[in-house]
Amino acid sequence: MHAPEHLVLDIGNVLCEWNPEALVASAFDDPALRPAAFAATVGHPDWVEIDKGLLGAGDAAARAVARSGLDPARVAAIYRNLPDSLVPIEDTHAAAREAH
Repeated sequence: MHAPEHLVLDIGNVLCEWNPEALVASAFDDPALRPAAFAATVGHPDWVEIDKGLLGAGDAAARAVARSGLDPARVAAIYRNLPDSLVPIEDTHAAAREAH
């Protein structure tokens, strides 16, 4: 039997905790604005295009602002805060190291 050569793991809630609502809240203090911010960013198909490497975060932020009319600095903060929002899940990282 041939051993697998590659292991592919999803980042969100597999390698790292993924809480998109908390990410949006990190940039939008006003809970009343969060649904619109979520819909314009994390909940929009542009987010998937970023994941695919087909759209840069700067362009996605500009498009989200154009769609929503939200504060450009706060929208940009969602994209800027993303790396810090991804907290490693240590058990998964340990399992990946062991599999390696």
